Amino acid sequence: PGIPPKSLIMVGESSTYRAILTDPLTKKPEKIYRYFSRIYGGTTTMFTLNGAKWHAKRKTVAPAFSPRHIKRMKQVALDKTEAWINLMAERMTEDEPSFEFDVTEEMVGIVLSALSETAFEYEMSEKEKDVFGK
Repeated sequence: PGIPPKSLIMVGESSTYRAILTDPLTKKPEKIYRYFSRIYGGTTTMFTLNGAKWHAKRKTVAPAFSPRHIKRMKQVALDKTEAWINLMAERMTEDEPSFEFDVTEEMVGIVLSALSETAFEYEMSEKEKDVFGK
């Protein structure tokens, strides 16, 4: 009586569900973008856009995620991880056999580096990793 009725639609077929969610011209409910909007401080990004505007932005970055780039990303990520392991090993000395670091920050840096290098053929600086990784 005091609560307004809500519509609930259930989809049982995964192909239909995917078609609904991936249709670039269908406007999705704004609430599904709130999480990303908070992350980006309310700034409009590809992750907070909807409908035709989202589709236009997605088309510009889609080539960066071609199968060729994704396959290359695996090797680049492995190389970046190996370099990071070597760097950590160098930091360990007899005088300082252990040290603290933020594993999340380090892994985000590796992922950002691999993504940037393979998808955009651009090597990020440490400063850029700090800016985009936060």
